[in-house]
Amino acid sequence: MRLLLLATISASWIYASQMLSVDEYQSLHTYNHRLSLKQVPQKRMAHLSKISPEEARAISLKYCKKDSLTYRLDAKKRFLFYIVKGKECELYINALDGSLLLSEELK
Repeated sequence: MRLLLLATISASWIYASQMLSVDEYQSLHTYNHRLSLKQVPQKRMAHLSKISPEEARAISLKYCKKDSLTYRLDAKKRFLFYIVKGKECELYINALDGSLLLSEELK
């Protein structure tokens, strides 16, 4: 019974986060490997993100120490998220609604 309840809660957690639409996600993937076009997806991700890097930093400071945290915007499986890495901490913050994502959701 506990396992069923846990599975139900974790499944609802996954679908509670906002996701990119299929069109938005596909717009992030270019198949032209020219150096000038490799920066285009980063600009599109920054444009689609509703959480600023400063807001992601504020969220991460609630869970991690200030020790040299690095932030990177990434997209995977229709999730747009900030990867926050520190010496003892690694967080995935949804860039659309500010919620925390589990690493299992992104694999």
